[in-house]
Amino acid sequence: MWEWREIPGWPAYEISEVGDIRRVRQGQSGNGKVGRLLRPAVGPKGYLRATLYSGSVESRTQVGVHVLVALAFHGPPPTPEHQVAHGDGDPSHNHWRNVRWATPVENCADRVLHGTAPIGEAHWHAELTADQVREIRRVYAENRGNKQVRRGTAAKLAARFGVTRRSVSLAANGFTWKHVA
Repeated sequence: MWEWREIPGWPAYEISEVGDIRRVRQGQSGNGKVGRLLRPAVGPKGYLRATLYSGSVESRTQVGVHVLVALAFHGPPPTPEHQVAHGDGDPSHNHWRNVRWATPVENCADRVLHGTAPIGEAHWHAELTADQVREIRRVYAENRGNKQVRRGTAAKLAARFGVTRRSVSLAANGFTWKHVA
């Protein structure tokens, strides 16, 4: 059997250690069936979201289930900047042992470890592919000693891949695409 706790700030609801939510009191207007499990919606990135009511039907709020689990089982965030991080990178796995409060830097580091960070071709602003970056770096390495040739090379590569010379230069010199060897 799961452990249930009251959701801080939402006294009409309880949440289980795995993220199930149930109503424990009727709302002020008599709405809401006591004991009924809520069915969370799945957001575009896979996070589960629940709609909670505080009193009347007009005062409803959508909240991430992972946030509610963290609040109930780990307490309030240490600072306003803290966010909920999933230990395994699965946004639908909301067991209290899998979620924790983390700084944005810690959460980003977790995403890199899980392989869920939008880096490289997965980034929405990516102009190049990993293979193109390898080709750019190979060509740059061949012309390492000659600055004049490199300028012309950057322009040719930029035209070839349909990007700016700056994008070519940043990729070639390792300022971007650091994960590509």
